[in-house]
Amino acid sequence: MAYIKLYTRIPEGEEYPSALSYSVHMAYSKDGEEYEALNQNYGMLFTEGIIRKDNTIEEKGIKYPRAVKRKEGGYAFFAVRVDADGNIDETAGGMYPYWVTYDMVHFHDKGLRSSEYIVSDTGCAADTLDDILAHMTDMEEYVAEMPDSDAIKLCGVWMPIHNTGVECCDNAVVSSKKDLDDIRVKLIYSDGSSHVKNVDWDDSAIDYLKPGTYTVKGRISQPVYGFPLAKGYADPVVFRYADRWYFIATNDNTDDVGLFVRCSDTVGGLFDKGVREYCILDYDESRELIQTFWAPEFHIIGGDLYILFAVGPKNWGPQCHMMRLKPGGRIECRQDWEDPIKVMRQDGTPLAKSGITLDMTYIKVRERSYLIWSERYHIGSSLDSGSMLYIASTDENRPYVITSEPVLLTRPLYGWENQYGTINNEGPYPLIKDNKVYIAYSGGSAGGYSYTVGLLSIDDDKDMLCAKQWDKAVTPLLSAYSVCGEYGPGHNSFYRDENGDVWIAYHAKVIKGFAARCTAIRRVHFNVYGEPVFNMSAERDIFPEYRNVTMTVDYRM
Repeated sequence: MAYIKLYTRIPEGEEYPSALSYSVHMAYSKDGEEYEALNQNYGMLFTEGIIRKDNTIEEKGIKYPRAVKRKEGGYAFFAVRVDADGNIDETAGGMYPYWVTYDMVHFHDKGLRSSEYIVSDTGCAADTLDDILAHMTDMEEYVAEMPDSDAIKLCGVWMPIHNTGVECCDNAVVSSKKDLDDIRVKLIYSDGSSHVKNVDWDDSAIDYLKPGTYTVKGRISQPVYGFPLAKGYADPVVFRYADRWYFIATNDNTDDVGLFVRCSDTVGGLFDKGVREYCILDYDESRELIQTFWAPEFHIIGGDLYILFAVGPKNWGPQCHMMRLKPGGRIECRQDWEDPIKVMRQDGTPLAKSGITLDMTYIKVRERSYLIWSERYHIGSSLDSGSMLYIASTDENRPYVITSEPVLLTRPLYGWENQYGTINNEGPYPLIKDNKVYIAYSGGSAGGYSYTVGLLSIDDDKDMLCAKQWDKAVTPLLSAYSVCGEYGPGHNSFYRDENGDVWIAYHAKVIKGFAARCTAIRRVHFNVYGEPVFNMSAERDIFPEYRNVTMTVDYRM
C-alpha cells in the first residue's frame, strides 16, 4: 500500500493567495513517513465560485479534504466549502464540493453533493460517512491509503515527467549519409510515454568506399530556446508561412500600440540580436486605431492569411478585428494588408452589445469554422463580470461575421482563474491532435505572478457549440510553479516545427514582482494518455546520461 496526504496550504500573500491555498493538495509517500508533494505543491482540485444575481463572481474555496473509494471503481474526494477568508461557508447548505476520478489521473468536478449522494456513489455506510463528516474539521490534513498500482498512476502524471532512458535501433542498414541522418531514437519518460528525436550522427567512422559493419556515435539534437527570448513581448505567436518563420506579439515596448512582425528562415533567427521588425499597422486616428493593439494572431482562413487582433478607439474599449493579406502579398509589407474589419454579427451589429471583446482565435474542425474570443463587461467596476470565453461558428469566406449566436464556454470560477480582482478567462488558442480538440486559455492576472494556462477539450465529432460537451481541466497545466525562473506564464499559442513536433509559445516574467512580460518557447510533450504537457523543461526532456548514443550500422554501397 501507498499513502496519499490531502491538505490545504496557508495563504502566502500574492505568491500563493487564498484562491490557491484553499484547494485540494496532494502528497505521496511509500512508507507514510516521508511525503513528496504532487503537482509541484500547487492545488489540484478547485471548487467553483458562485455567480451572484448581478453577474459577478464570489470566490469560494475548500478545507478539510477527504477521499474514499467509489463502489464502481476509482475514488471520490470531498471537502468543506469555505469563503475567501477560509471561514466555513454556511451557504453551502450541508452540501460538499465533490470530485471523482476513475483512474487517479483525470479528476472531474461534480459540484456540490449531499451526504446522501456520497453514500450512494461510494457505497460507504451512512453511519460511517456521518462519523467522517462530523470529524472533518478536526484534522487539517488527511491520509488515505491506496494500492501501489493506483499511486503509480497518480505520480506518473502529477509529478514532473522526466526522461528515464533512450532506445536506439541497432544493425541499421544505410547506403548514404542521408540514410544515417534519417535514423532517429526514442526517448522514454517516467510516465511511460515516449518521444522520437533526431540525432546528429558522426559518420567519420564509416568508409563510404568499403561496405561493412561500423559503430557510429551521435548526439541527440534538442532545440533549446533560452528565457527570456524577446523582452517586452506578450501573447506571442510563431507562425510558418511560405517557407519562412514569422513572429508577432503584443508589443509592450511601444505601450501596446502598433503591430510588428519579424521574419527569419529559422525559429531561432526570430530572436537574434538586432533582428529587424516591420510595422504593418500603426496608430491611425482616422481609422480609430488608437490603443490596445492586443494579441495578434496569424491564421489561414479559406486559403487567405488573416491577422486576428483587438484594437480600441480614443475612448478605451478594445474590440476584435481582422485584416487580410492581399493575394500575393508579403507579410512584412504594410501596404500588402487590407484595412482591418471589426468582427460583427450577421445583422451587422457589434460582436458584444456592450463591454469589450479581445483575444480572438480561429479553428476549423471537420470542415466547419469557429471563432473563440474573450468578452468582459463593466471592467474595473464593482459589477465586473470577469472575462469569459465564447465560441460561435463563422463562414471562412467572410470570417469576420459570426453565423451563430455566441455560446459561453467558460467563466473564471476556479481560484486559479480568479485572483486579486483579475478574474480572467482569456487568450484561447487551439490545438488538434488525434481527433481531440484542445483550447488552451489563460486565467488569473495577465501581468502578474498568478497567470496560468488552463485547458478545455472536446472530441472532434462532438458539437462544438454545445458547452456541456466540453471538458474543463480542474487545475492549470502551466503556472509559476511549473518551470523554475518563469513567473506568471500565460497567453500562449502553438506551432509545429519541420519535424512535426508541437511547441508552445507564451509570455512570462523573470521575477515574481513587477517586470516586463517576455516571450518563452518550449516543446509540448504528450503523456502516456496522449494528452499535452506544457511544463516539460529542457533539463527534464533529455537527461545528460542519455544525450550521447552509439549504434551499429551495416553500410552497403
